[in-house]
Amino acid sequence: MATRTVQHPHLTDLLNRLAKCRDQIRDLAAEPGDALNWQPPEGGWRIAMVLEHLYTTSEAYFGVVEPAMVRGSEKKGQAPWKPGITGKIFLNALQKPTKLKAPKKFQPIKPRDPIGDQFIQQQENLALLIRKADGLDLRRIKFGSPVSSLLRFSLGDCFAILVTHQERHIKQCIV
Repeated sequence: MATRTVQHPHLTDLLNRLAKCRDQIRDLAAEPGDALNWQPPEGGWRIAMVLEHLYTTSEAYFGVVEPAMVRGSEKKGQAPWKPGITGKIFLNALQKPTKLKAPKKFQPIKPRDPIGDQFIQQQENLALLIRKADGLDLRRIKFGSPVSSLLRFSLGDCFAILVTHQERHIKQCIV
């Protein structure tokens, strides 16, 4: 079955960036030895723990994004996306090199096995969700964060944050 071409430029950009993340992790997981257990010399999470953190975060967001897409399915639109206030704050924070503390809910405890394969499969699920959002109004479909319902994100903000979050951590893994 052929995949429909995504029309919205924001979603196309996110899919391209997500594919790059997936390819980098696939290459890393294919390296000989135990590459996923590598830990930066200055400390921090092992690569497997980073992937577990990204996996856990995405899963939590899937739980609020999917119902929001169903509820907002009548909100159609191809208007250019621009981040809302909350989205802009989160995206700016993720793009800075400053160390950020993950909410307790997203702190990895023990990576699932095999985390590399499961993470790559989840990347495919995220790409599918992004494709399904094509044609929906990325600014008007909103929902509460899985961490705090006081934080509200638009659909476009959420996808941008998830992909930027992955880029941030994968960049830390590939030194």
